[in-house]
Amino acid sequence: MKEEILQNLHSEHQGITSCINKGSRNVYWPNFCEDVKNFVNSCSICQHHQRANVKETLLPYKVPSLPWEEVSIDFMYLQKTDYLLCTDYHSKYIEIKKLTLNTAEPVISALKQIFRTHGIPRRLHSDNGPPFDSKQFVNFTKTYDSEHVTTSPKYPKSNEMV
Repeated sequence: MKEEILQNLHSEHQGITSCINKGSRNVYWPNFCEDVKNFVNSCSICQHHQRANVKETLLPYKVPSLPWEEVSIDFMYLQKTDYLLCTDYHSKYIEIKKLTLNTAEPVISALKQIFRTHGIPRRLHSDNGPPFDSKQFVNFTKTYDSEHVTTSPKYPKSNEMV
């Protein structure tokens, strides 16, 4: 009887949570949730069509030998205000600049202030956000002879230094 109920609950090949929710309204037996979980996990159709949860490999970075040689930048939004965060890979020191807008021009202005204080980094890491892939930003990094390294769109965690 249990097997028949489990087949009925899983007839649409929905996930574990959906099957438990659907069944818990009408059915109960000891270890019901565990039985549903085992049934769904052993369904060959679901296993065949299940999306692979493949993570991109996070490559370790080499800690630069000098401060401000390599930095990572990103935005933070707090209490209705945008901020630019700039983190040094060597010391983990963070500079935070308040922004009027998070577009290329104010970002470049904030970075120039940071560079005046700490020097121009050899390498600058960011995500692929609109300010960072703009022509203005590309020209800025070329002018300052700073290599701009962007994160993978599918794995922004690779810019986790910020």
